[in-house]
Amino acid sequence: MAPLPEERQTWDLLNFVSFWISDAFNIPKFLMAGSLVSLGMNWWQALLTFMTGMLVITVPITFAGVTGARYHISFPVVGRLSFGMKGAYIPVCMRFVLAWIWYGVNLWLGGECLYVVILACWPGYNNIDKGFSDPDIHMKQFIPCIIFWLASIPVIALGAERIRPLFMVKAFFLPVAGIVLFVWSVVNAGGFSSVLAKAGTNVTSKQPFFWAFFSGVTSVMGNMATFAINCPDYTRYSKTVRAQTIGQALTIPLGMLFTGFLAVFISSASISLYNEAIWDPIVFISRMDSSSALNRVLQFVLGLGFGLALLVVNCAGNALFAGNDISSLAPRYMTIRRGSILCSVVGICICPWKLLSGASGFLNFLSSYTTFLGPIGGVVIADYWIVRKRYVVVSELYKPGGIYWYSNGFHMPAIIALVIGIIPNFLGFLDKIGVAGIPDFFKKVFNFSWFIGFLLGGFVYVMICKYHTKSRKQIVTSPRIDLESPVEKKDGTITYDARA
Repeated sequence: MAPLPEERQTWDLLNFVSFWISDAFNIPKFLMAGSLVSLGMNWWQALLTFMTGMLVITVPITFAGVTGARYHISFPVVGRLSFGMKGAYIPVCMRFVLAWIWYGVNLWLGGECLYVVILACWPGYNNIDKGFSDPDIHMKQFIPCIIFWLASIPVIALGAERIRPLFMVKAFFLPVAGIVLFVWSVVNAGGFSSVLAKAGTNVTSKQPFFWAFFSGVTSVMGNMATFAINCPDYTRYSKTVRAQTIGQALTIPLGMLFTGFLAVFISSASISLYNEAIWDPIVFISRMDSSSALNRVLQFVLGLGFGLALLVVNCAGNALFAGNDISSLAPRYMTIRRGSILCSVVGICICPWKLLSGASGFLNFLSSYTTFLGPIGGVVIADYWIVRKRYVVVSELYKPGGIYWYSNGFHMPAIIALVIGIIPNFLGFLDKIGVAGIPDFFKKVFNFSWFIGFLLGGFVYVMICKYHTKSRKQIVTSPRIDLESPVEKKDGTITYDARA
């Protein structure tokens, strides 16, 4: 919870580049782009939708990362600026639930990778008994998932700093693996132009592109929206603000463009190869003809590589985020490591295979949670950059009764703005989770859920802080003589209230 000491501020520009290249070539990013093709978009529509979402979400991610890089504090502490020392528990709880869900999803995907590895070595593995009455799960998938889960626990115990070199390995290996899969698809599916012409031909009815575009953009941003909130959890390790700013602003869109094209192409190639749009690259790899020795080698190498990628990102990302959040809620009993291990236990208990049972269900899951993440991001970013004018006294973030205590630990403008930002999208959210009878108008409004929540939440927060007298007086935007701030001591340490 405390600001990281200087000796632990070790991430430079190269580390951020390798982190985002690793994340770009992670399986969920392939799923997002590929699922757009499986729902009926052609190749350029799917790529345009995917990249629009990525370009838009890069902006708040980069802006939100500044607080972590400048003050070396995690999101649970950054949240106290906007919501108060007790009020920060609200966004923290919303966020760690999503981290739990994503950890479970990545566990299942990691199990799929191990399944492909086992299949490459033992083709007869496919013949084992199903073992479950649930149509969405088979024993041949469940066993690798449990193995992957057990392998994740010691990696979590090592911590994000110790597994940092693995990001460098992944950043080299995964682009190569993606290119190999691309070349294999071109050779076996009839050529480059033939494959792209197949995109979108797998469905007979589909919604107009205008609505499909914004729905897809919202789904893409739903996957990345958590980074627009919790990126201080890893940018706090940055040596400089410049390293995180350049590293994220450039690598996210460029890396995602490469991944998006590969995913769209591979999903399109599956229509030629298997007469259906396969949006999961691991399923695509598992369908390779195992009678060919070359195909089995590719299955083994690609399955192992993608599995390693999921292992590292899941442990250094979702588990770390959840661990930070849970330790902030119960610091006496939960450390970051314990919170991360708890995340791994919950992740296997949420039946993640249900979320991945179909492309539409996966996209619904991604988009629905933006109902809550959009307003949180709007409030937090507007608070630091507009209302607070980038002025922070870090020592006060840990002081009950200090300037960030507000009203008994709660900052009501942030909570009001959060609620107002959620309201327009809430009925659409209910529709996405299966509630019947929602009017079509609110279903269409939900296609813009992240934009509405982010902009409305931030706007309401700024207006309250500017025009409500009590709220305006509670905001400290410049040095005060009564505040005991490290910057006033001028002892050579970090100037915590410096402007970014």
